[in-house]
Amino acid sequence: VDYAAARDIVHGVFNNAGNQEPLPIRFQVTPPATTNGLPSDYNPGALPAVTFVAGDGLSSLTPGNFRRRLGSSKRDFNVYTINYYGAQADVEAGYALSKRAYLFASDLAAVKETAESLKSKVVYDLIEETRYNPRSVNIYKSGTSFDAVAATSAQGTSTTCTSPSATLECSGYSTPKQGYSPFFYVTCGSSSYLGPDPYFFTPENGVSFTFPGMSNDNNVKIRSYACKDQDPSVRPTWKLIGFFNSTCVSLGSGVTYDDDICVVPTDDPTSQPSSFQASSQPSSGPSLGPSLQVQKWVWCARPGGCNSANEASCMAGPDECYNAGGLPKTGYTPVILEVPPGTNPGCQDRGRYGETQELMCKMRRTGFGRSWPALSADAASDPCAPWVDGKMGFYRADNNKGFEVAYVKHWSWRSHDQMIFFRVVAVDYAAARNIVHGVFNNAGNQEPLPIQFEVRSLFE
Repeated sequence: VDYAAARDIVHGVFNNAGNQEPLPIRFQVTPPATTNGLPSDYNPGALPAVTFVAGDGLSSLTPGNFRRRLGSSKRDFNVYTINYYGAQADVEAGYALSKRAYLFASDLAAVKETAESLKSKVVYDLIEETRYNPRSVNIYKSGTSFDAVAATSAQGTSTTCTSPSATLECSGYSTPKQGYSPFFYVTCGSSSYLGPDPYFFTPENGVSFTFPGMSNDNNVKIRSYACKDQDPSVRPTWKLIGFFNSTCVSLGSGVTYDDDICVVPTDDPTSQPSSFQASSQPSSGPSLGPSLQVQKWVWCARPGGCNSANEASCMAGPDECYNAGGLPKTGYTPVILEVPPGTNPGCQDRGRYGETQELMCKMRRTGFGRSWPALSADAASDPCAPWVDGKMGFYRADNNKGFEVAYVKHWSWRSHDQMIFFRVVAVDYAAARNIVHGVFNNAGNQEPLPIQFEVRSLFE
């Protein structure tokens, strides 16, 4: 409580009066109460953890080995790279080296079980040039804008641009090829660039380093996330356009990407629903085709249709575009579901969500804009979709084959593409894609394959 009390504490313990020898003193830090050497409230399982899953160390590629490299560098971030090395471990020009590994965040208690489940899914691959089925990608330019148009089929060599003001600037491919470099469309705020240098707007580019080289000044870090001479909050964006050679020299900075330059015109959605004449007699058996009423879950284009200028406002949800009987109101056109002629849906990976895999597939006609919110198979968990009650899915009207979907994220998003975004229950992307392609393979057919969306109790 005061000086006298403090002095008495010390003198009461270390009084060495009357002794001829020094009194030894030991300094000690007393730990808190512990159990087995650890604090009593210590719970390591609740600690946050970040885990790298690199596989079991057994690569299917021979000769050569894989190794992980972690550490710091001249760059303003930690390095995490995969090296393929060893005698004859060559990656030839035009080849691509691939390793699918995993990085996940969890509490410490879940690390072992989660990592063990992912270890067998690590994939090594060396993709030879002969395994690609590249299609041509042509860059068309109109003024200071450009559009990149790919051939409509694998190994296709021709493209179409309907703009009378656009000219063919250069030609390339959709996959790596010897003598061809990846071209990126890079933006930094209002500035833009098209070419082989992804660091075009990076500070110190051309001063302390030149892509693809390293920095020549150890005191200068390469900050690829920053934009030269712009506010620190501005971040660059990158879009891979394709693979082109040195003949593409007239692009560079100042060009702007406009994917509407070469849009192929399609028939606009009709302003009136299709005519329907009911039969005067009942059918002799159950129909394989759906009734018009099952379309009431699909979004519609509003009167006037959709184009690139009104994609965010031209679509209407089911509560707006269908009448009480399930038929579309006058002027509203439901999204037309179909697989394009001579192809499959071309599903692309959109990520993992619990037990479901999200896909982006070509399963509709062009001419429809942005649809949101989503549609869930469980109405109780999705207040934005009160009209769904039961299982839902896509099926073919010609043979009744189909599959369930757990979630429809977007019936449409861009007026000039054919993509639908949805999720299916599957163990991984490959399994989900096979489910869709196994039902809706339209290869070899000259006509679109009609698709029907329906809520029903059984899907074959």
